[in-house]
Formats: sequence, structure tokens, C-alpha cells
Amino acid sequence: MSATWAGLAAALSAVPKLDGAACWGRWDLFDPEADREHGQQSEDPHDRHQLAVSICLTECPCLDACRSYVESLRPSQRPIGAIAGSVRYQRKRQAA
Repeated sequence: MSATWAGLAAALSAVPKLDGAACWGRWDLFDPEADREHGQQSEDPHDRHQLAVSICLTECPCLDACRSYVESLRPSQRPIGAIAGSVRYQRKRQAA
């Protein structure tokens, strides 16, 4: 197995199984790139992400496990978009 595949396998094995997660099948609310990938001009992504956060906080039985997983990651490894009851946006790099 190559180092790349080994790294990917190790990363995926650390992701908890979140059976019953409220986000399952609703990636379009949580993913920051949903509109761009599908050529849609939908509602403001901020509004969409706030709805996603509301779903996390009020409907998800996996919130604590999800939050623990996200908090276990280094900040640079944490996914962008709505996850674990909050929204993380990609930082824009400053020009040198």
C-alpha cells in the first residue's frame, strides 16, 4: 500500500460512525461548495449553513460524538462548512 493510501486509510478509520446523524443525505445544506458544484444560484450559503446548524443542534442524536471528533482534529484539518453545530469558513489567504 502506498504512503498516500495508507494515510487516507488511517484518516478514514479515525472518523466515527455516526448512525442516525441528522445530516445524512442533506449534504446540500452543510457543504460550502454545494451551489457551485451543481451550477445553482440558490439562497445565500450563510442562510443555508444556519439552517444546517439548527438541524445539528435540535435534531441530531450524534452531535456530541461529531463535536468530539471535530475537536480532536488540528484546526488545519477541520472541515469547512456546517459541522458539529457550527460553521467553519475557509480563511482567505493574504497576499504576501
